[in-house]
Amino acid sequence: MLQTVNFSAGGRQINAKASFFRYESGDAAGLDTSVRVRADGNDLGIFLPGDSIELPEAAALWQVTPVLASTVGSVRLGMGRVSSSRLVGSVNVIDNSALKTRAGNQYIGLVSVGAAVGFVSMIGVWANGKTVAVKSFKISSASAGGVAIGSATNRGTGLGVANGLSSKLIGAPGSTHAGCYGTIATSVPTVGESPGWSAFGVMNINANTPTELVTNEPIVLTGNMCLAVIGQSSNRDLFIQVNTEEVA
Repeated sequence: MLQTVNFSAGGRQINAKASFFRYESGDAAGLDTSVRVRADGNDLGIFLPGDSIELPEAAALWQVTPVLASTVGSVRLGMGRVSSSRLVGSVNVIDNSALKTRAGNQYIGLVSVGAAVGFVSMIGVWANGKTVAVKSFKISSASAGGVAIGSATNRGTGLGVANGLSSKLIGAPGSTHAGCYGTIATSVPTVGESPGWSAFGVMNINANTPTELVTNEPIVLTGNMCLAVIGQSSNRDLFIQVNTEEVA
C-alpha cells in the first residue's frame, strides 16, 4: 500500500513502514526544491522532484528535510515498486521564464527624456553597484535620425536617475539599478557629463518606431557602468524600453 504525504516549510518526519520512496513534487518559488532524505537514520542523499529509491528492506522512520527551509511539497512511500511516466515538479527543459520571474529579479521599464532646445538628449540604464543583464533595449523618438549607443563608467552629470525599473513579479519591489536621463551640450559628451564614454555603434531610427538593439547575448553591466544612447542632433526627445535581470 502506498500513501502520499505532504511536507511544509521545515520538512517532516514520517512514521510509516516503507521500502519504496519517491519525491513527488516541490515548490520553492522558483528556487532550490531539493530535499535530504533519511530512512531509519541512514542518509539517502539529496532528492529532486521525480527522484525515487527502493530499499532492500523496509524502513520504519523517514525524514524529509528541505535544503531551502521554505520548500513545500509531497512524497509518496510504501511497500513495493511503483512506475509512472508522468512528469512531476517544475519542468524547466522547455521554458523556465515563469520561474525566473517568481525569483523576483526580472525587471521592465520605460525611460524618457524630452526635447530641449540647444541641447542633445542622453538616456540609459545605470547598474548602481549591481550586476545587471540587459536582455532587450528598444529605442524610439518622435524625430527620425541617428543615435549613438555606448557605455560609460558612471552616469556622470549628464544623466540624472529616472526610476528603478518595475519588477515583473507584480507587487514586488522595483530594481535597485535604474533608468537615467538628461541633456548634454553636444552629441559627444565631456568627461564630466559621461565619464569613460565609449560609443560602439550608431543606429538610424524612424519617427515613433521603436527599434531594438539586437545582440546574440545580453549586455552585462557591473559596478556603476551605464548603457546609454545619445541623440545625434539637438532638440530631440528619446525613449528606451528595457528588459533587465539583476544577476547579483
